[in-house]
Amino acid sequence: MSDFVSQFSKYEFTSEQVRLLEIQDHMRRTINDVALLLAQTWHGFTLLRSHLESERQSLLAQLSEMFPPEEAERHYNVVAQLLVPYHATEDFMLAPAHGTLRSFHTDTTPDSPHLRTLTSSLLIALNAYWEHTWRPNISAAIGRPNKENWIQSDFWGEVCKIRDCILHNKAIANKDYEKRAKILKWFKEGDSIQITSAMFTTFISQSRAFCESFVAEIL
Repeated sequence: MSDFVSQFSKYEFTSEQVRLLEIQDHMRRTINDVALLLAQTWHGFTLLRSHLESERQSLLAQLSEMFPPEEAERHYNVVAQLLVPYHATEDFMLAPAHGTLRSFHTDTTPDSPHLRTLTSSLLIALNAYWEHTWRPNISAAIGRPNKENWIQSDFWGEVCKIRDCILHNKAIANKDYEKRAKILKWFKEGDSIQITSAMFTTFISQSRAFCESFVAEIL
């Protein structure tokens, strides 16, 4: 019995109930880890953006010692478009990467392309947990081991449609998604799928709502 379920040891649970509570606990912790990853990345980008701005001001100050202000700005804009290696903290063994000073700034802004790539990836990751871990385990726990009888969820069904559009339709919303969407009504057919931080917050909120309700609804 897991540490989580053991908190309720004074109650008598069936093996089915124990298994569902264990799945719920794993779901709750995984969803929180994913939410925390985005929150920490957002905070890290904020700190990095501040650092990059300090470097930009320092470089502009050096250029201003050699050129008039407008010319110094023009020289900086040229330098900012050159491809340079990205240097991370030496303690981290990260794969080498390149970019421009301008892209480094752009990539750390709120809802930047990098952050939207992360939100899409995390949505796909949680959908994979649902499809390959939680859903089959829940179904098996309640005696529905055959895939055609697995538990159904409107919310996760919509998430699956978004996932399919991202991976198989070049991140463009299709008719299947628009027809299915009742909870996550974010896009129309033909729209580019860009998961903003606000959308991701809704996604996490709905994931948590499902997590906290499915055991009671099943039992």
